[in-house]
Amino acid sequence: MGPRPIQHTMEQVHQALLGARVTNGGRAIDVLLHVHSGDSRVALRPNRLKVAPDPDLIETLRQVLGPAHVRLIEHPRRSSGASASPHVPVG
Repeated sequence: MGPRPIQHTMEQVHQALLGARVTNGGRAIDVLLHVHSGDSRVALRPNRLKVAPDPDLIETLRQVLGPAHVRLIEHPRRSSGASASPHVPVG
């Protein structure tokens, strides 16, 4: 069995993410997709899509994409009063 067409795979990912979408608060994470197809590579970050990272979503994505292609990455939280970029004194 050869590789699946990317459109079919992306549709499965899209449906899984929509099913896990957070609409009324709750714990949510951003989604970042790195798509590699042939010689092309694209990073996609849907603007208005936040999902609940529950075990069902993770398992579905691992089944569709393969276990090595799904990762949850935790970004450090900024402490209150911290700026988005570091301040470097000049002079």
